[in-house]
Amino acid sequence: MGGDSEKDRLTARVKAVQRSGVEAKAKWEAYCNKMQTGNRDPRLHSVESMRNFLDAFDGGVEPQAINEGATPVLRLRGVPFQSDILDVVEFLAPFAIDKSNVAMGRAPDGRATGEAFVQFPSIEIA
Repeated sequence: MGGDSEKDRLTARVKAVQRSGVEAKAKWEAYCNKMQTGNRDPRLHSVESMRNFLDAFDGGVEPQAINEGATPVLRLRGVPFQSDILDVVEFLAPFAIDKSNVAMGRAPDGRATGEAFVQFPSIEIA
């Protein structure tokens, strides 16, 4: 994680929660399931999503899914392994997606997973 952005700090905190114990990790996993993101990697969650989880976790309450699972982020599956962000942007050209709104799925060893996560301008467009 480079820089000192809020997303970097929140990602580090969520990872620390995950490592702090089985129960804490289970809370993060349950939250991810509620959010229906299809991913438990905090780097692929929004700042708002991580802040929502951490506020609830710190307060000792059950975190609620933001917008009942409605999100402008779509998980694309079946993306060719050799594809990169620009290929996804080109595929989604009718939606005018900027490359900064695309994240490619990667396994812990850095290999492509065949997934991409795309943030659209609104839930309706997604």
